[in-house]
This record gives sequence, C-alpha cells and structure tokens, in this order.
Amino acid sequence: MMKFRLYYLLLPLLMGCSAKYHTVVDQVLPARVPAIAQMRSLTLVDRAQEANLGTRLGTGDLYTQGNVRFLQTCASKLPVSATVFPKSQRDANAGSPAPRLNSAEVREFGGVSEGLLCLEQLFPREIRTYETYDKHQLDEQGKDYYIRAVRGTKSMTLSALWRLYEVRTGRVIVELPYLAEEVFEAEGLDQTSVNTKLDTLHNFRPEQLQQRSMEMFLADVLPTPIESNWLYYRKGSSLMERSAELLEARRYHDAVRLFEANASSIDRLKKPERAILNWATVLFLDGQRQEALDKAYEGMNRYGSGDFSVFIKKVRSYE
Repeated sequence: MMKFRLYYLLLPLLMGCSAKYHTVVDQVLPARVPAIAQMRSLTLVDRAQEANLGTRLGTGDLYTQGNVRFLQTCASKLPVSATVFPKSQRDANAGSPAPRLNSAEVREFGGVSEGLLCLEQLFPREIRTYETYDKHQLDEQGKDYYIRAVRGTKSMTLSALWRLYEVRTGRVIVELPYLAEEVFEAEGLDQTSVNTKLDTLHNFRPEQLQQRSMEMFLADVLPTPIESNWLYYRKGSSLMERSAELLEARRYHDAVRLFEANASSIDRLKKPERAILNWATVLFLDGQRQEALDKAYEGMNRYGSGDFSVFIKKVRSYE
C-alpha cells in the first residue's frame, strides 16, 4: 500500500517539473500457447451455457445473445483475423463442457476460416462452507470469556474451456481449461447472520469472473511485450520542447542530430542537466548505447548524479 501512496505523492512533483516517461518495447516474448497466433483466420463459436450465477435468463437480450458479446470482445483482442458465429449453440451441460464436434460440424461452423475456436464451457458454481469456533472476548472488567461464533466462506468459481479445431481436418489442436475464483469470508453469531453478511457486504458481479477468465485465456495466446520506461523532460527551452516532440514521435536519430547541432547552447540553459539527460536518452533509443553512457557520465560529472545514475544503471542492465 505504501508504494501506491508514494507514487501518488511523487506524480505531481514529476508533472510539475515537466518530467515524463517514454515507453518502449524491448522485446516480445512468444505466446505460451502459439497455436492460435499461427492461424491465418478464425471463427469463434459459443457452445457454453450462460455464466449467470443464479440470475434467471428467460427473456431479454442476454438470453438470445448468450456469450456472443463475450466472444466478440475476445475476438477483437486476438492476433489474427477473427469473426464470431452470431448465434449461441448452448451445447454444454450445466457441469460439463460441450462434447467435441465431429469433422462435418467443424467444417460447417468454420467455413473458410483456418481455425474454429469454441467456448465449450463457462460454468459458474457457488460453494459455502461454515466453521463453528470459540471467539475470544473481554468483559467490562477486562476478563477473558468466549462465545460460540460461526465463520463462513463463499467461493465463487467459473470453469471455462476453449477448444481450437483445425477446420480442414476437424481435429482438436489444443484445449485450454481455466478456473477463475473469488473467495469471501464473514463471521457472525449464527449461520443466518453470516449468510446475510456474505450476501450484502461482498457484492459480486458475475462479469468479474467472466472478465478474469478472458484475461487468463488471452495471456496464454497473445505474445507478451516486455516494456521499459525512460525519463525525459519536455519544458525549459525550445530545444527541450523540440527534442521531446521528436522523442515522442520515435524519431530518435533526428533528436540526436538536433542536440548535436545545438550542443554549444546547452550550457546557457536554465537547467542544462535536463537537456543532457534527454540527449543521453535519445542516443540510447537510437541504438548508440556507448555514446549514451558517455553522455550520461558527462552529465553526472558536471551536474551531480541525480537522474544520471538511474539512467546509467538501467542502461548497464542491458549488457
């Protein structure tokens, strides 16, 4: 918690002195499950029951749409061209996934797509457990005594299963099961009061688990970018403003040339150390690692460590 508080305390200071961070992708790790990213095109089909966690779905848009909107959100985040079959199939039973499709069914749903990605299960379950125990108390004189109490736990789970079929052959390429869970606890003098607390103090929306299951799925099938943040300054002179604009446009080489052309004027700036840091930063981002270190050491020797020591340590970590 203290880290978050510290961040919010420092943020106004950074913004006040016109400091910003430039984010770059250092490398991209391949997906843990690469099969989906290797497809040229996909069709997504909802074959699960709605994850309603007790809500009645007799009429209305949710009943007719099923999980189609959920799949549309997933499809928009996939690294391949993906379309969603417009009607939910509801082939799954309450507690088990939908049975595997045969080759003809795969071709029927998949059409011209290379892959067919099916949501085969999205099954919610709520489990409550109770424990009776002796709860320690103090009377008005400060003496110990115990009362019988109840501790209750409400576990909300959502079981999801995805299957990827190859449309040409109808075979299953990969199955991806997930379990998303939320656990709540409450105490009371009896089970009724515990249930009341579990139902009122812990307001739960089923979409939260649905969203979490999607995040787990996407984390497995999407490449993971490894990013780093680089401090730079935006204000203080026309040189600072222009160099920051070039950096933000990712025109690092042009920013280097700008500093080289204006090197003699840097010492006359109100805060020349900021210009030197920007110069070192664009040098590094332009691929001139040693030159960036040399410029940072120059700034540290002339103006003290400050931002330069942080910059040097970060650049050294790339060795």
